[in-house]
Amino acid sequence: MHIICTGDYLGNRIRLDTNDVESNSRKTALRQHAFHNFHSFDFDNTTILAKVNQDKKRKIREMIEIAKDTKSVNFKSDLTISTVPMLLLS
Repeated sequence: MHIICTGDYLGNRIRLDTNDVESNSRKTALRQHAFHNFHSFDFDNTTILAKVNQDKKRKIREMIEIAKDTKSVNFKSDLTISTVPMLLLS
């Protein structure tokens, strides 16, 4: 599972993620997982976990979903307890 937070249209985000997997231009967690594990992703069966309108709340929800899913391919380096207060203050 790959969890993302976007304020963009879903189709645009899927196109961006598809391009990330197929190219070597960006060093995303999705790209690295696909490359190192020879995995492909089924972008046609994307599921929306939640719809959150406010950007800060959306980012917090993304962190929570990533932390909850131990099989997520997301980088977890920015999931610290200090991240939430910093998001609230920004």
